[in-house]
Amino acid sequence: MLIAVVRSTVIIGVANCLVGCVTPPMPANDDLPRKQLPPVESQLLRNVHAGAKGGPLGILIASGEGSYGSFNRGVAGDAHGATLDFSQMTIGEVIARQSTPRRETSHLFAVGKYQLIPSTLLAAVRELRLPLDMKLDAALQEKIFRDYILTIKRPEVEAYITGKSLDQLRARKALASEFASVANPDTGRSNYGARGRNFASITSSAIADALTRERNLYDGFRAAGLSPQDAWHCLSEELRDAMAVY
Repeated sequence: MLIAVVRSTVIIGVANCLVGCVTPPMPANDDLPRKQLPPVESQLLRNVHAGAKGGPLGILIASGEGSYGSFNRGVAGDAHGATLDFSQMTIGEVIARQSTPRRETSHLFAVGKYQLIPSTLLAAVRELRLPLDMKLDAALQEKIFRDYILTIKRPEVEAYITGKSLDQLRARKALASEFASVANPDTGRSNYGARGRNFASITSSAIADALTRERNLYDGFRAAGLSPQDAWHCLSEELRDAMAVY
């Protein structure tokens, strides 16, 4: 009976995900250098839906990193609560402001919900072939999080969630290396606590729970018939009913 309930709930969540994810293909920028192209996605889930919340992992990490409009100029909290509407700024405009001298008032360092620093944003543009005139809105921030940070930059995370690896500890360490707000499982502290006023507000046990939730959701989506890539992208949707089962 429990299996039937789980399967039914996941299927309902999948249906909601599929309805919300239909978007036009993202144009490629073939002029950008890249080491490796990401795998071709299905047309149905080409881009992350604008209403995406990031899934259990993204929601947790955002609690320590920020909102879609968060930014700093090099030190955590130096924006004093101010935000920017990145949905009205192109990737090129953000990169330009990240490239200005720190003393200039227009300077930006870490931006958005996942606090994308200059090297991370530039690498995401290259690897995902993102057009520089694309707006850095919520949907794009979620795409960078799931398709670049968790998949290309920190592949240990994607490997654990999708069942390619059983090493959750390695995934937790990878996330601590990426996000200053995530505690290193060995020390319980931020890897970046010695600079920029950073501290770990997210415990390693909380990260472990979110990783487990994402892995269970992924397994449920696959059991319901979704392809690996479609199941991966559905993790970023706000599927409260499906998450509640786990």
